[in-house]
Amino acid sequence: MILQVCEPPSCTPRDIAIHPDLSTLAAAIRALSWDDITFVVLRLDENTWIEGSGSLRPEDGLSARFMEDGVEHVSRSAPEGLNVIEQLLTSFLLRDDRWRTLIEWD
Repeated sequence: MILQVCEPPSCTPRDIAIHPDLSTLAAAIRALSWDDITFVVLRLDENTWIEGSGSLRPEDGLSARFMEDGVEHVSRSAPEGLNVIEQLLTSFLLRDDRWRTLIEWD
């Protein structure tokens, strides 16, 4: 699994870790400013990944997406803070499938 971030100003995807552990994932999420649109992605492969994105500005908000078997799903409503984004990505990393029910998906 690859942990990737994309942050302003360039928003160029940058690999942070291959096979990250929980502390690396948490540190990566918390190290980002989230003042502008930011992305954190855990990628198993091109067709299987989960992403937390957005900004903490009220006019932007947060979002989550995942792709599984080439089918993309988006969070039905905005995750309620970075802690939810972290929980989603942590669950995906642990492969415990809790991420599927932590929020509602379309």
